[in-house]
This record gives sequence, C-alpha cells and structure tokens, in this order.
Amino acid sequence: PELARTGVIVQPDGRITMPLVAPVMAADRTINELQADLTRAYASQLLRPEVVIQVKSVGALKVFVGGEVGTPGVFDMPGDINSLQAVIQAGGFRPTAKVDRVVIIRRGPGGRAMMRTVDLKSALKNPLGADLAPLRRFDIVYVPRSGVAEAGLWVQQWFRDLSPVNFGFSYAINGQNGIQ
Repeated sequence: PELARTGVIVQPDGRITMPLVAPVMAADRTINELQADLTRAYASQLLRPEVVIQVKSVGALKVFVGGEVGTPGVFDMPGDINSLQAVIQAGGFRPTAKVDRVVIIRRGPGGRAMMRTVDLKSALKNPLGADLAPLRRFDIVYVPRSGVAEAGLWVQQWFRDLSPVNFGFSYAINGQNGIQ
C-alpha cells in the first residue's frame, strides 16, 4: 500500500515516474501493456506485484509550432490534424519561410527524437497526393528561414548592426532632402 499512487501524470516525454523503478514509457501504449511493463519492473523489487491502472482524465493533445510562422507557440490539436493545418493554426507562413523544407520532430520508439522534412510548398500547389504529415501529440513543427531571409539577416547583423560605418542612404532633389 505504501507504493500505491493516484494522480500519476504522463510527462511530456511520454514517461511516468513511480517509486523504486526507472521511468516507464506510457505514451502510445494500451493500459494492459503499461500494466504488464510496470508489473515486470516491480517483479525485481516485490513478490507477486499487482499493478492496476485507471485513467482519470485525458489532457488536451498539444502540438508545438515554431520558426517562420505568424504566431509560434503551443496549440491544442482539435482532432487529427496535419502539418499544414498546424501551420495555419499558428498564423500561417511568414514571407521569410522556407515552405519546401518544414521540419517535423516526433518522439519515436523508446522516447528518441525522430526528424523528417515535408514539402508544404507542393502541398499548397496540389493538395491531392501531397505528403501533409499527419501529426501526433507533442510533435514539433518547425518552419525554417529561407536562404534569402538568412542572407538578409547576415547582412543586417554584420554590416548594419556591427559596422561603425553608417550605410544609410540619402538623396537630395533641388535642395530638398529625401529618404534617410
């Protein structure tokens, strides 16, 4: 009875933590599979352990969207959504987005991170047959900067921000100052 727990929460990495045993992967497992894993884990510590699991509540499924989107952040998944729908939920692509190399990061077997890229540019042109990458809970959708945006940032950082020389542009027409 001293090992009994209520209110155990599945952590963002998909594991639960119990006394006397190492953290156990709970995400993407059935209740019977998790009970069997915990029973095996406790078998080295206890004689005939009995593990009973009851789901009390289910939290919202979340997806993380970052990079060159309108409003990066954590979003509730309203059901089964794909990477393009998640980007739209995050305010759509910024003009600086590299739409053809969107990165999806997901927790794989054993909690290891897996990464893949999807071409949402082709999906926007021809949604039929496009790989829109269906998402799972806690997936990360990252939209990188385009090459032009990276070059513009480099010019800004190295020439405008760090240079002691002012590269401002001005002109005068008939003695009247123009743009500074």
